[in-house]
Amino acid sequence: MQFMSIREFRAGTAAARKSLDRNEEVILTANGQPFACVVAIDPASFDQDLAALRQARAHVALRKSWSSATEAGTNRLSMDEIDAEIRATRRERK
Repeated sequence: MQFMSIREFRAGTAAARKSLDRNEEVILTANGQPFACVVAIDPASFDQDLAALRQARAHVALRKSWSSATEAGTNRLSMDEIDAEIRATRRERK
């Protein structure tokens, strides 16, 4: 895995390409913080690779949601309490 600032990436895409050719990920940073990951894609399996990436991102989002619910204590709500929350939210939106 190689870290590269967005400025370095703009100026040196050839270096990034070489890392990708070695099956390394290139992590792009802005102001020292990572914001994107560039990975090599095999054209023959593009659809499957993209689907796997989307599934992984959904899994991460779901885990964050579970963690938030656990921290807030909402993971212990009963179905009646959940239904009441939904009704209250819908009333507020009208």
